[in-house]
Amino acid sequence: MEIKRRITLLLFILCAGSHLTNIYAQVNFPGGNIVLLHDGNFRDPDDIGAMPMCLAILQAAKLSDKLVYMEHSHFLGCNDSIMESEMNESMHEAWERFGPFPNSTYFNYYRQSDNARNEFIRVINSSGKDNPLWVICAGRMESLYRAIAGAKKSKRKNLILVSHSIYNEDYTRNRAPMDSLCTGMVHTWDDIKRDFGKDKITFIESSDREIFTDNPYVLTDQNESNGDFDFKTPVASWEWLREMGPDYSWLLTRNRVRNAFDVSDAGILWFVITGAIDRKNNKKVGCETCGWREVKELLGNFMIK
Repeated sequence: MEIKRRITLLLFILCAGSHLTNIYAQVNFPGGNIVLLHDGNFRDPDDIGAMPMCLAILQAAKLSDKLVYMEHSHFLGCNDSIMESEMNESMHEAWERFGPFPNSTYFNYYRQSDNARNEFIRVINSSGKDNPLWVICAGRMESLYRAIAGAKKSKRKNLILVSHSIYNEDYTRNRAPMDSLCTGMVHTWDDIKRDFGKDKITFIESSDREIFTDNPYVLTDQNESNGDFDFKTPVASWEWLREMGPDYSWLLTRNRVRNAFDVSDAGILWFVITGAIDRKNNKKVGCETCGWREVKELLGNFMIK
């Protein structure tokens, strides 16, 4: 039965993913370690599905040991208890299904902000020139600002911050009247650049900023990078997950976005693990127009090995 299952999976992947050659050749992580930062406890339900998808991708890409810190629910001052509960469930379940992640722990930042900040600072201070820290900024910027502020100045140059959303980058509690009570949300991406940019942090930022930035590293919004083939597409594009076993089919149940399967934040991680940037030549290398087809091939190859 095991041989039959593997043959069936192989045929399934070849038929549906023939546009790709060898997905493992596309996984080209540039080295260092990875940090995942998510909100999800207020306003943005996409993290409920995107966060576990990130962990599934890391496992299948054989990069589980590169994850060194993870947080969720880092929206401060405001909290939707139902969404927070959903984030907790996604986190705990994904950690069990796609782990182990031997070099990392995770935090509910809303509940554990002090401990989370201290651990994040420790991780930054453990980085080095040959061991940079790729920070996947899949949420707001407040917790990131606090960690950078507490880290050693000499270690900040090892940070590579990656974002695809100008909404996340610019968000503060003054962004909308109904958010005025979110008293913890006061720092933005531009605050980080202003206060710590001189410490030689590398910023990979939303392409929406291209009109007013000379930064060569701008990332296409992963909500709309490649039409029906990116990381936010009709649910039908991801139905193949049902054929991939209980762990991957579970990912479908975590989607909380109406009229789409939205794991766009996982697109940031995909960009990083497929090459990210060439800092010597100031150019992008990673895939910023990939999506469900590439994920399908990666997960399928992992299952049949």
